[in-house]
Amino acid sequence: MDKQEPQELAKHRVCVSFEFDVVCNTSPILSSSNDDETKAHDLALLKSFLTADNEKLLIMLVDRIACEMGMNSVETFLWRFLPEINTKCRQLFSKAIDALSGNERRYWQEAATPSDLDGLFEDYLEECTEELFECFSAQFVGSSYQVVKESKTHG
Repeated sequence: MDKQEPQELAKHRVCVSFEFDVVCNTSPILSSSNDDETKAHDLALLKSFLTADNEKLLIMLVDRIACEMGMNSVETFLWRFLPEINTKCRQLFSKAIDALSGNERRYWQEAATPSDLDGLFEDYLEECTEELFECFSAQFVGSSYQVVKESKTHG
């Protein structure tokens, strides 16, 4: 009996869309164990982030959706399907920090400046912004799919 080689008989390109509601809620900041001054700095950066850079805001929303989809980790999902997205805090919050003024700007610029503390944490700014990430949550609301391209091959 002849051994047959595998053949590709049909190929379909499918578009799958998922819809999520992504909400920003300040309760993670307000209920944190941080002092009132730190909470005020966190709220100032969050408000600046929501208005300073729509592209980075979209990245944050996608990051939260990736968490909700739960493919091992956010990084795995983003690296696999959206490698152009950078969720590093220094990239994500740079314009929002620059848009701040006074004490808030000084506070966040110091947190964003690489220092010896970066050896203790992967990124000190990442440690400082944990509550800001927690303010965003995604909830799945719907999906759709369709074949967008079909090509049949016969062997």
